[in-house]
Amino acid sequence: MAAAEGNRYGEKHSLEEWETIFEGIYDKAVQGEYTSLQDAFMSNDVRPSTERWLCSRYKALASIKKDIAEAIIRSLND
Repeated sequence: MAAAEGNRYGEKHSLEEWETIFEGIYDKAVQGEYTSLQDAFMSNDVRPSTERWLCSRYKALASIKKDIAEAIIRSLND
């Protein structure tokens, strides 16, 4: 279910803090700790609706999300 209208959970952190969180997820993905994007974000207490909202709002986070997905795919194919 999507976040309720007016939900400001994604603004709990600044963009810079979210970038740090996403980069941390990326680093773990490179090491093969996740089997899916959902696993990666949920393991780091980032709700799917929050991740989608953030990535639709911030191009930098959407780019890091793509990098996370590629790292997961690479680790599964190794």
